[in-house]
Amino acid sequence: MKRKNKQWDPVIVVLNEKGEVVDPDELVIPMGHSFYNTLQIIQGAAS
Repeated sequence: MKRKNKQWDPVIVVLNEKGEVVDPDELVIPMGHSFYNTLQIIQGAAS
């Protein structure tokens, strides 16, 4: 599900190894990763 505009979600900002902001649409998180679990909790709280 692609966003029509590229405004940042105020809840989630992700930085890659270089410290650059990663577009959430391009973010791939391995299942079972602790951050993935955190992301699910944040999304659940935001919805």
